[in-house]
Amino acid sequence: MLGTLIPIFVLVITISCNTMPSDREASQASTSKVHFALQEGFANEEVHIHCNDVNLYKKENVTTDIRYGLADSFEVTLQDGMNRVKISLPKRSIDQEFQIQSRSPQYVGISLEDGDLKLKFSDEPFGYL
Repeated sequence: MLGTLIPIFVLVITISCNTMPSDREASQASTSKVHFALQEGFANEEVHIHCNDVNLYKKENVTTDIRYGLADSFEVTLQDGMNRVKISLPKRSIDQEFQIQSRSPQYVGISLEDGDLKLKFSDEPFGYL
């Protein structure tokens, strides 16, 4: 009887190990890439972007290239779930906060129009000339 139980036991262990996610898969599942694009309206601006009180981006002299409609862009890895993002233009005393539910991939377009920040969200990359 013991001889018939051993193969079943080995089969159960093999099946359960193959269905468990590896450490690498588990860590990849808990984060997402988010792409930020500073688009229209920036002219020698100082721009700060924080997420969950962590500095993601801080740059001076951010200027939109009018040929492309893009000033700068960057990609970050965020924890899955709700994330609080704050965009600041300190020289203009402009601050805007929003929450983003990260998922992979996601694209956030940020423009400066009429003295206000305008946001666009997309599941597809933005197109530039």
